[in-house]
Amino acid sequence: MTTPSRPRCLAELVALTGFALAQPLLSVFGQAPDQFALRGASSEQIIAFGLAVIALPPLGLWIFELGVGAVRDELRGVIHRVLSVTLVGLVLVQLIPRSVPRPLAVGLATAGGVAAVAARQRWEAVRIWLVYAAVGPLAFLGLFLLASPTGALLRADAPMADVAVGAPAPVVMVVLDELPLESLIDADGQLDRELFPNLAHLADRSHWFRNTTSVSPATWHAVPAIATGRLPEDGEGPSLADHPQNLFTLLGAQYELDVTESVTRLCPPSSCPGRATADVMHDLRTDVRRVLSGRLRLTETADDPVAVVQAERPALFEAFVSRLSGAPNTLSYLHILLPHAPSRYLPDGRLYTDFSEARGRDGSGLAWVEDPWLPLLHRQRHVLQMVYVDRLLGDLIDRMQEQGTFDDALIVVTADHGASFEPGGTFRGNWGESLTAASTPDLLWVPLFVKEPGQQTGDISDANVLTIDILPTIADVLDVELPWEVDGQSALGPPRPTNDKPWRGVRSVGWGVGVGEDLVIDGDAVWPEVLERSLDSLLPSAGDPQRLWRIGPSPELVGQPIEAVADALEAVEIDLVDPDRYSGTPPSGAAPALIHARGTPLAAGDAVAIVIDGQVAATGTAFTAAGRIEVAVMVDPALVSEGGESIELFRIR
Repeated sequence: MTTPSRPRCLAELVALTGFALAQPLLSVFGQAPDQFALRGASSEQIIAFGLAVIALPPLGLWIFELGVGAVRDELRGVIHRVLSVTLVGLVLVQLIPRSVPRPLAVGLATAGGVAAVAARQRWEAVRIWLVYAAVGPLAFLGLFLLASPTGALLRADAPMADVAVGAPAPVVMVVLDELPLESLIDADGQLDRELFPNLAHLADRSHWFRNTTSVSPATWHAVPAIATGRLPEDGEGPSLADHPQNLFTLLGAQYELDVTESVTRLCPPSSCPGRATADVMHDLRTDVRRVLSGRLRLTETADDPVAVVQAERPALFEAFVSRLSGAPNTLSYLHILLPHAPSRYLPDGRLYTDFSEARGRDGSGLAWVEDPWLPLLHRQRHVLQMVYVDRLLGDLIDRMQEQGTFDDALIVVTADHGASFEPGGTFRGNWGESLTAASTPDLLWVPLFVKEPGQQTGDISDANVLTIDILPTIADVLDVELPWEVDGQSALGPPRPTNDKPWRGVRSVGWGVGVGEDLVIDGDAVWPEVLERSLDSLLPSAGDPQRLWRIGPSPELVGQPIEAVADALEAVEIDLVDPDRYSGTPPSGAAPALIHARGTPLAAGDAVAIVIDGQVAATGTAFTAAGRIEVAVMVDPALVSEGGESIELFRIR
């Protein structure tokens, strides 16, 4: 059997890797410009990524073939046929429906690869087609760079506005993510000062616009709305090409910019260079492996999990704080995916073993299950993580006070949108879901604190404020005349005559996000529900030392010695899931704060208690997962001794 020439082998490998690897990767990443923003990639790095995707796989395989051929030329042909079968199989396995079991899909794909290589050996037309198909990867690269949403990042540029700053002051702005107002307040609408002392300290020197609402549940639209003062429009992406008139182009000519964006790319590249190439490419390689694992059925997931919230989020915040210069004409901006899921941080900043939010979602992955326990557990985890975010905000305030810039600065702290934890309801309202009465209080109302330069006392305003008002408010404080029309208005100016709240829903557009429902919400009608879902609906009042852990069906039991409540409990055999997590130094280095176990005998819906060293540490409800009855609760990790032998499970009578 004749071995193809070396150049022909290269052409065939270019064609086959193009269809097996380059096309799916460039298609996924081309529809995810937010991923490159998350990684801090520059235009040059995006181009380098595309070139690497189409060039490195075939070159690597070809060099391998040549190395084998240098030992024995006959083996080169064998290796080429094996690689060809594998690559054709990789193409086919991505086309087989996910409903087909993975072993069967792999078998069918392999058989298809063998048949395709046999056809190549038999028919000249197939061999000719393979050579011409080598131009395919160049076409895929062209679509990625020129016609995809990611390609818009490469062409993004905008001039800085020619404006005068009449009242210059350093600007420090933090945009948090997935933070509903109700996670910060009590039933009277007051900040929970025990859990969030640093936000309370900021509020004491700020205007707290308590009736602020977001205009979109998607960061893709919600953050640009904050930066531009405009309501989202269909067809817009999260890039400078779509939003050339924004906060950064407004102040960029007069201010030094220190901008950290997590999903958007609104700051001009000339003022906001990307990260080091080695770091960006390292992160993108991780993303490529994750996408290919799903595409090639190496994992069970059918998703293209491109944008992954990284565990380095606190490091991103700390780096931002360390760069605060205190210079008078600086804009320091941070959008960070906190307290955004996944919830993995305890109030003291320690990581704890993960327990995916997918446990608690329905089959679509978009809404919570009807069983109230898992949404409640995830809300508790969300609040625990927000307590840690408050600690990070305290670091920022301390840094500014040490520099002597806190008094003179304009400080803005807000969130792009909220999140909902209602059983049976949506989590974010993304991907074509309708805004419901159940999710409206959670998704719309967000915090907004604005500290003016020199402001010494705080106040609370219940005026109708929208996140599109933030840019006009900054312009108002700095005495800048906006050179473009905005939909918002300064929150410091005359209030709106009504409490109507505009809302632009979301629909899926490929991998991107389009504008869905265009609604107007009656804020007066919904506000009582915001208060009803405050922290008082989740936790006991301030002053309780077990407060953060006292939730579930019998929260009054938490902290009680087992002797005092023995009549209420019935022992159940416990089987800890992944018992290594309770060792003194678990493999992940995570704190043993989430107890995940199975019990015998238990039924779904049974109220349970976790007892550690003779003390009730948490209560919860048993649930069904993968056909098994499981228990998951959060506990104070200080109670868990090494090895987890002291952890007991009881059914609450």
